[in-house]
Amino acid sequence: MRFALLLTAALFMAASNCQADDGDNLTYWIAGFYDHQIHAFVSGTSSKDIQLVFVPTYRSVKAFGKEATYKVCGIGHHAFQNCDRLMAITFRSKKIFNIEKYAFAYCNKLPTITIPEYVREIGNGAFYDCTNLESIILSDSLRSIGVSAFSGCRSLKSIVFPDSLKSVGSYAFYLCESLESVKINASITSIDSCTFMGCKKLNYIEWPSVMHIRENAFRNCTSLTSITMPRNLAYLHPYAFEGCTNLQVIVFPETKMKVSIRSHVFENCTQLRKIEIHDNVFRIYDSAFRNCTSLPSLVLPAEMQKIETSAFEGCTSLDSVTTLAEVPPTLGKDAFKDISPTCVLTVPYGTKAAYIAAGWTEDIFKGGIREVAPAGIGSVKVQQRQEEWYDLQGRPTSHPQKGGIYIQNGRKVMLKH
Repeated sequence: MRFALLLTAALFMAASNCQADDGDNLTYWIAGFYDHQIHAFVSGTSSKDIQLVFVPTYRSVKAFGKEATYKVCGIGHHAFQNCDRLMAITFRSKKIFNIEKYAFAYCNKLPTITIPEYVREIGNGAFYDCTNLESIILSDSLRSIGVSAFSGCRSLKSIVFPDSLKSVGSYAFYLCESLESVKINASITSIDSCTFMGCKKLNYIEWPSVMHIRENAFRNCTSLTSITMPRNLAYLHPYAFEGCTNLQVIVFPETKMKVSIRSHVFENCTQLRKIEIHDNVFRIYDSAFRNCTSLPSLVLPAEMQKIETSAFEGCTSLDSVTTLAEVPPTLGKDAFKDISPTCVLTVPYGTKAAYIAAGWTEDIFKGGIREVAPAGIGSVKVQQRQEEWYDLQGRPTSHPQKGGIYIQNGRKVMLKH
């Protein structure tokens, strides 16, 4: 074992950044000695003008007068950074496990890539600002995507996460302006901060098991029109959907998970027209729906406890607010400032006085405050119906004939005149 470690260290000193013998313009560094095999990473290229790359399975190098063979198992950090003529990369090695940080950053001619099947990690910024990258096929062994891994890939159109993927770093797809759809696998429970921020064409999200949507996760995704929140959602963090200016419908499905809507989450969603909130939502934080200028009506669930400062401020079309809570929710300062001047507040029967005492006054709801009618039948409207005639086959007829036999009011009769 000691000999193996010494050999590895000696090879590292002798072979680090050595150029391959067959003129492929690649350089390598020794990664370690595992399973009776010396492993190495591609560390770079001797020419930044390289256009085609073939990553081999094995490499040979001379150290201390002896030639050693090692297996290529990864792409090292910054290996191909700024190779702005790189058009294609082929992985002959099927045992690439890692693509390290900034490995292909700024390769702005690279149009597509298939991640080898055994890759487990894509490092931070690995494909940062690859502006021409349109498609990428992720490996079925992938476990993690690092911070800013695909940030600035403005031509990337879609992404499908494999079932093996466990984590996606913040800013991973930041400013992927052509990204239209995202299918998030069931193993992902958290969408990190700014992950999809600025994805202007994103219009479809699939997220079966997500529990956390963190700060700025979908901020300024201006093509989103409808969102149904994940059923496992527990935390919706500030600014998550702020500036989604074409968002029209938001649905919080009925679940057992209690959730609050945090500060500024839907602020400036100027086309928002419908919010569907069930009893699992118990609190709306400050400025959560501020300046949602197209919202016409709002129904607050029975379990709502608090509406914080400026939560609906500037919702200038808001003309109807209905609250189902028997106990008036705590109302923060300016929670409904600058709403429609004719907005009507509807409260449960018998609670009007309590709501006024809690600050829900006609100074805010200038259209008035009314209580819903008590349970039961309030009124009955009876409309007299014209007599109905049926023939003996049970078919209705509006013009019974003299001498005919008909059914009238459940009885058989003959029309004599």
